[in-house]
Amino acid sequence: MGKVTMPEPVGFITDESYCAIKTGKTNCKGAVPIHKNESRVAKTPLFTDDQMEAYAAAKVSEALEWQPIETAPMDGTWVRLWREPETIGNASPEIIAVYNAPTEYVSDGVWMWPTDMYDPYTERGRLLALEDIKNGDFYEDDSFTHWMPLPLSPSTPA
Repeated sequence: MGKVTMPEPVGFITDESYCAIKTGKTNCKGAVPIHKNESRVAKTPLFTDDQMEAYAAAKVSEALEWQPIETAPMDGTWVRLWREPETIGNASPEIIAVYNAPTEYVSDGVWMWPTDMYDPYTERGRLLALEDIKNGDFYEDDSFTHWMPLPLSPSTPA
């Protein structure tokens, strides 16, 4: 599956027309009918409910697929990572980790996770994991090839 893009709008309206639709006011200055093509005055795209539902479903599906590691967030977000299974040893090919940018202790940015058990699905668990990493109790690896966002835990409201 390729990158999901927005569908083609069915038309465009002016900001004033959007105001009239959104607020129910009939006196929005410059309100005009729907335009077929984007123009200098009509810049707000219109989509059908079916288009938006299909787009949302495609985005959810895309989020559940492994993505190339080059597209992974490197902003402190915890993610699921994949690397090729080891032929020697018992390291798991799938890890939940966070990217740490270069620091005085680490010359290159690297994916890190604590040596102790941790809960990556709660804020408290992630903070404790970061504390372990800060204290030097961590594993690191830069051989990951793919990533995906963490799923919501069953108790997390959607």
